[in-house]
Amino acid sequence: MCIRDSYCKVCRFCILREKGDFPILAEYCKRWDGYCASMIELDKVMGSICKVINECYEAVYPNLPKFPKFSFTRAMVTIWKSKVHAKIEPILLEAANNLCLLYTSPSPRDLSTSRMPSSA
Repeated sequence: MCIRDSYCKVCRFCILREKGDFPILAEYCKRWDGYCASMIELDKVMGSICKVINECYEAVYPNLPKFPKFSFTRAMVTIWKSKVHAKIEPILLEAANNLCLLYTSPSPRDLSTSRMPSSA
């Protein structure tokens, strides 16, 4: 697992943990989780169709690159990005930025106890 994956999992955990201020992010994560479960199941059930599609592509276009291969997961991610994510991306970005500010801004208690460096 790379650092980016770990970072994303921590961010997702923080989003799902938030109850009041960022419901859009938590709801988006829950819906995406359900969609991912559907993608995985569909790939299991329809894997043989994907194999046939990839074999046909290879036969019809032997000189073209064969990567990435067709899969229902890839198709469903494309659908999610165009039909869901793209339509609410500005809202998600604003909520994510607000969440980042919440976690990175010092609390008023931290500010009152911090000491400013002297200029002497």
